[in-house]
Amino acid sequence: MIMAEWWETLLTIEKILYCIAVPSTIILVLQTLVLLFGADGHEGINPSDTSGLDLDADCCGPHHGMDFSGTDIDMGGHTHGDWEDMPVLQDFDTLRLFTVQGLVGFFTTFSWASIAGISQGVAHWTAMLIGFILGVILMYAVAVIIKYSRRLAEDGTFHLKNTLGQTATVYLPIPPERQGQGKVNITVHNRFLELSAVTNEHRTIKTGESVRITDIINDSVVVEID
Repeated sequence: MIMAEWWETLLTIEKILYCIAVPSTIILVLQTLVLLFGADGHEGINPSDTSGLDLDADCCGPHHGMDFSGTDIDMGGHTHGDWEDMPVLQDFDTLRLFTVQGLVGFFTTFSWASIAGISQGVAHWTAMLIGFILGVILMYAVAVIIKYSRRLAEDGTFHLKNTLGQTATVYLPIPPERQGQGKVNITVHNRFLELSAVTNEHRTIKTGESVRITDIINDSVVVEID
């Protein structure tokens, strides 16, 4: 009863803002709980590839609109290539602004900031403009957090291609002409690894021999005698 009376005292714009604020806040709390307790089994913030607008210049390739990659555009003495080399613009290019996390944060901040402004007697449109600006700032902050969270995750992930051209030591003999798999030991980026290996050599490569990794097939490496 009290809630109904309070609701009737609100202006229409306040009712709309509350209808945005309450659900977006609930979703924000649920998202935070998922991130804290890892309910999805993933580490860190990991939006899907379709969860945001990727501002990477690659989206403007030949199949996604006009391609300006070969055009030098003069912008105050800077060519197109010069602008691509600027760290700040490169940083912005890789941001995903319109992720689910960013949009929820935007609507939560926008609605509550607008409500707070109106309740303090600020003009409606002024309060909403302030809320909009604060929401955009938060959405940008979320995009930055997502970007660097993903970068940290990628930096800690080992890529098998990093072993190409590296020298390894045979741990288990490798049968000739890809007739079976052996094992090699290798240290890459201060990480000691044991990898399955095959070879095109015409003889068995024995334990302790030094080999060079020349190719990758699925989860195995192809080696030759070094």
